[in-house]
Amino acid sequence: MKKLILLACIYVLVACKSENKSAALEDTINSTIDTLVTTDAESTDNPNLEDLISNKWVLESATVTPGMTQNGKTTSNYLELQGKDSCLANDFTYIFLENGIYQNSSSGAACTMLPNSDDQKWNITGNKIILTNKYGSSNPFIFNGNTITQTGSFINEKVNYRIVYVYKPSKLD
Repeated sequence: MKKLILLACIYVLVACKSENKSAALEDTINSTIDTLVTTDAESTDNPNLEDLISNKWVLESATVTPGMTQNGKTTSNYLELQGKDSCLANDFTYIFLENGIYQNSSSGAACTMLPNSDDQKWNITGNKIILTNKYGSSNPFIFNGNTITQTGSFINEKVNYRIVYVYKPSKLD
């Protein structure tokens, strides 16, 4: 939303300059742009790392678009589509350790996860977290202090699906 407002302000600024409007309007627009850019950078690009490492991050939702049909029912709830005993539907969690290693876990009955290891690394630049392990790296996670989101996609039967995963903090035990 802030980016849309920023673009609108830039458009008005350019229009004002081309039509030689008052300097007061231009100063107001420049001030608004500075405020939006500063506020946006402070709220999303520099999250508190203490919040990241002092919590475990539990998958709260996974939304797939377009919705998928399974057993005659169409839903956008990807956790439901995976099944009640799946890894994702049962406290699928990430923990980011201070030493740059991450761990993940789940309590799903049908969940077989690889054991955690020291080659599972995380790195954060701005508000983007990248996970790496011996298999490669992840799509970026976006950390804003209150949530972590990750977007992924896949193709099934010639349909391109997009999934947005949302993780919420829970204090470490």
